[in-house]
Parts: sequence; C-alpha cells; structure tokens
Amino acid sequence: MYYLQISKRNELRTRLLDDRSDLKPPELERLFKDTLFVDDWDAVRIALLYFLVHGVLGMDPKVQIKKKFIDLVADLDVFNSYPWGILSYKETINSFHNAFQLRGRGRAVKNISQYYDLKGFPLVFQVWGFEAIPDFGNQFADRLETRCPRILGWHTPRYMKLTDMKIVKERKQIC
Repeated sequence: MYYLQISKRNELRTRLLDDRSDLKPPELERLFKDTLFVDDWDAVRIALLYFLVHGVLGMDPKVQIKKKFIDLVADLDVFNSYPWGILSYKETINSFHNAFQLRGRGRAVKNISQYYDLKGFPLVFQVWGFEAIPDFGNQFADRLETRCPRILGWHTPRYMKLTDMKIVKERKQIC
C-alpha cells in the first residue's frame, strides 16, 4: 500500500494544475513546455509525470491522466518506490491484445486494419525482435555500438509498417 501525505498531493494539484482532475496528455505536454517553474522540484515532478504518461505508459492522448498518478508524483519517495514496471508491462500486453482484435458487439473481432496503436512501452518488444531475429533487425534498424542497456544499441531510421513485416516473412521465411 502506498500512503501519500494529503497536504503534498493537494498542494501540487492546486498550485500547478488548478485542481483539475480532467488533465489529458496534450495538456500536460503544454504545461511541461510552457511553464516557467518557480520551484525546481515542481519542474522535476511535472517532468516525471510527463515521462510516465508519454514514455512508460504511452497513454492515449484522448484519455484523462489518472488522478492517482498526479497524486503519486507529488511525493517523490512514494513515486520512486511505486512498481511502474509491472503497470507498464500490463498496459503493453493489453495493448498487444487489443491491437489484433477489436471489440464488437460483445465478441472479439479480428483487426484486419494495417494500422493500430500500441500503448505501454512496446519499444522493448521491438528491440527484442531486432536482437532475437537478426534478419528483422538488419531490415528495419541500424546496429550501433554495443551499449548497456541494449535498447540503446539500435537506431530505426523510419517507421515500420505491418506490411513491411509481411514482406520480410515472405522473402526470408523468418516467422
């Protein structure tokens, strides 16, 4: 259980967010970029919330940021001890499930579109694919010098499309 000091979370919401509970990722981005912070720790808190929303969770821009996340960032000790990896993993796996099937009238319907949005942190799976299937990595990315962590050892010069992966599959029979 994570306990927050009520004064800390209320103070942050009041001072920086005007007690708003309907904040969405694009509005957070504007706040992050356009605010001249008087207190450096407020800047750190908003930067952490920005990274959480846009990086770790990859939230949909139309969805409201959970009040819980705003409250957690108000207390840095609590925020830093929260299990973000588990939450990010769950969001990513749910996103993969939803990318390949659409919900329709109470049943799962296969997604036949060439486009889908992935939430969470799918970059990890992309880099895993580059590492595990060398032809895939050679086709879609440039290998940089080996770094630690490995995710920094790849550069993708362009966006990948589902049709690109089908071409590689037909040509190389790698999947």
